[in-house]
Amino acid sequence: MGEYRGQPASGALTERIAQHVEVLCGLKPDRSPGSSGNGAAVTYIEQVLAGLGLATESLPFTTYGWHAGAASLETDGGALDAHPGPYSPAFRGSGRLVAARSLEEIARAKVADAIVLLHGPIAARQLTPRDYPWYSNPAHDDILDALEAARPACVIAATGSDPDAAAGLAPFPLIEDASFDVPSAYLSEACVPQLLASVGTDVTVLIESERFIAECAQPLGRLAGWPGAPRVLVTSHLDTKHDTPGALDNASGVAVMLGVAELLGQRGCTLNVDFVPFNGEDHFASPGEVAYLEAYPDLSDVRLVINVDGAGFAGGPTAVSRFETDAAVDTAVDAALAARARVVDGEPWFSGDHAVFVMRGIAALALTSHDMTSLWAEIPHTPADTPDRLDFELLAESACFVADVVRSLAPGHDR
Repeated sequence: MGEYRGQPASGALTERIAQHVEVLCGLKPDRSPGSSGNGAAVTYIEQVLAGLGLATESLPFTTYGWHAGAASLETDGGALDAHPGPYSPAFRGSGRLVAARSLEEIARAKVADAIVLLHGPIAARQLTPRDYPWYSNPAHDDILDALEAARPACVIAATGSDPDAAAGLAPFPLIEDASFDVPSAYLSEACVPQLLASVGTDVTVLIESERFIAECAQPLGRLAGWPGAPRVLVTSHLDTKHDTPGALDNASGVAVMLGVAELLGQRGCTLNVDFVPFNGEDHFASPGEVAYLEAYPDLSDVRLVINVDGAGFAGGPTAVSRFETDAAVDTAVDAALAARARVVDGEPWFSGDHAVFVMRGIAALALTSHDMTSLWAEIPHTPADTPDRLDFELLAESACFVADVVRSLAPGHDR
């Protein structure tokens, strides 16, 4: 039997959610699109959804994958460790070191065939990829275009932290864009004094990197309700950045989504509910989201989107943000919150899959950890994002909250 509205999550549900997280975080090398772990995650999620009695579908898409090895920069002052820029071509060679802090300095400098160090203001924020489908940043496009036009041998970026775009990575990759064909790497901004002392001299750079065309899939599961009933989307994202187990970001969200599918599937639902674990939220081109919206562009029947991303960090509640919700949704949410002490109202945040739907005028709820603003600067996108940081009982409680809201909105008010 499924949990009734307001009752505590069962121990069995908690155990299954913990199992989902452990399986997803154990996939190697990670769950980035194009990796073997990503394909295994898609297969696992499809099997779980099918095992719950849902109709499943797999939408194929083609995108860029990436493998990386070492990166380094050798100057007269010694060798510096670096990181290959995501989706960068490989590079091994030497050239004159030129430094630039701004677009204007790139334009003034003679950088053809040189090694260009970007530091200071121009390297303070991660550059928005030119192929990002949801919005563009013309100033960032100008930087990428100017670098390509200047024809340097490679680009080295000295960076610190940028939690809004790069989460816990410090240093962070300034350029993460397969449309950019100049080899790139990044290293800590603490290296800038040594590098500036080498400007005008020859330096040697190694970037072990391979980008390739990858065949991937966007899975989804469907729970059929009454004919003509509105549709609810319960979403998360299954992929990770490279070299992270991705527990908080976002195995926990997938596990909650699967828990909701279990709760609603056990007793049925008069609403039509799509469960969509997006494949590519952390990818520079959001390919899974694009594949889903290309396959299903008509969203006129979507009553609500509920997105789970970054939920379940131990020590605090789950926070629920509301976007464009009407009185009926607010009433359902308020009742569900009143029954779940560890699920609370939260501040709006936009860096998730719900934003794609909010931009289209669709009401949405977004669930994350209550202190995610501070956590985002430390844990996600790093090897430290491990399952031991999660509260599985809280994740089960969050799944029950979502199921409560969906049932309250269903025709006939499912019991």
